[in-house]
Amino acid sequence: MGPVSQLDYSNTAAPRHSYTPYETRSHSHSFRLSDDVTEVYIGGDLEPRESLRHVATTRTGIRYEMGASRDGVGIDRLWNYEHDLITSDDTVQSFLSTDGFYPFRVAPKLYVNEYFLEDQNASILAALMSSVRLLNDALPPEFQIQYMGARVDNGETIYAYPGEIVAILDSPTDVAYNCGATAVACATSTLSGDNTSLAFLRLPDDFDTSEYMHSRSVIVHELLHALGIGGHVDSIEFPDSIMGASGGYIPNLGHVISRIDREVLQIMYMSQRTDLYNDWGEWSDTTFHLVGRTEDGNLNFGVALFNGLPQPWVRGILPDTGLVDNRRLYGTATWNGNLLGFSGPSPLAGDASLQVRISTLSNPDSEHDLRFRDIYFLNRFESESSDRWFHTRNIDYKISVAGNEFVNARGEGYEQGHVTGVFLGPEHEHMGGTLKRTDMVAAFGGTR
Repeated sequence: MGPVSQLDYSNTAAPRHSYTPYETRSHSHSFRLSDDVTEVYIGGDLEPRESLRHVATTRTGIRYEMGASRDGVGIDRLWNYEHDLITSDDTVQSFLSTDGFYPFRVAPKLYVNEYFLEDQNASILAALMSSVRLLNDALPPEFQIQYMGARVDNGETIYAYPGEIVAILDSPTDVAYNCGATAVACATSTLSGDNTSLAFLRLPDDFDTSEYMHSRSVIVHELLHALGIGGHVDSIEFPDSIMGASGGYIPNLGHVISRIDREVLQIMYMSQRTDLYNDWGEWSDTTFHLVGRTEDGNLNFGVALFNGLPQPWVRGILPDTGLVDNRRLYGTATWNGNLLGFSGPSPLAGDASLQVRISTLSNPDSEHDLRFRDIYFLNRFESESSDRWFHTRNIDYKISVAGNEFVNARGEGYEQGHVTGVFLGPEHEHMGGTLKRTDMVAAFGGTR
């Protein structure tokens, strides 16, 4: 692993404790590539699109790749995006002042009206919450959307207060009245100078959630308006943007939000915390990547450090059945592998192990063991001193399994981060997931 020490990463070896606790676990979504192959994604569209340097293959068979990639859209394109929001035929729209971005100054709190909680509307609430997780994957933790539950209107007008987004589920007639006759949904905002003070999101109670990508794209579009994107962009100049004026866009395979919309959202919010992230004058199109891959291609995971924000991701092939239905497994199944992550600008690595007691899987309350061991700073892998190790060298979580997914169970250790994981490969050969803590953001994977 000699080349690792030659990478242009920070040589610091101190954990960053200033990550705000992450509000939600990573977004997870499966996408059917063909009749017999389904790909699953955790996190956003962050996998590097060019080959990185191979620096090692671990004893668990995971290939480490690292390096920098210019996969950001670039500051000029972000300026053009904003220019599109405030102009029409190169004329500034008076109602938009001189700025197309109106972010909240605080982490917005999301309330829903009580109709979202009725049984017949469960799929609409699920679509809303998965859209929130998708956007929270792009947002820095200091500005992630906080779900606060229902606000009862008692038959009267429902209110929003500064720092809030209120989602209203209403009749199609009332949505058409408030949003326009042809609108499927809409978001409206109250501004305070160049910032959003409060916002409303309106959805009809017959909202179609049968198509996963379409329903999420509608909600994400309106939530992006609520979060401060004040208009639409030219669909010819930005054909992949979900905020295109034509209403159509080139879909991003497996992902709802494109890189341009993701980066616009990030610069809006990250530039407000220049003590933690780059601002407009410093914004870079370069991402620093840590990547792990298995030889069969069914497991890929990594963390992308972009303008100071670490973002974990996982991609792989979904098994044919749920883990509980795999008749080849019995007793305790063990997956061994590795963890890769960042604490501030400092890259980390360690061992990962997941043990699942197969006979207890039919009990939804059963818990299993996820362990991370010997977490160390990559740039100090040759060090003999104690500062080689991350301040929490070993980390344990109890996880619960449902279908092919697993998350850390509520209770002891839950406050110490969010785990989102999945089993991968036709016969559950692999597992992979993301870990978001206040002192580390990481991805991990392993093989049975």
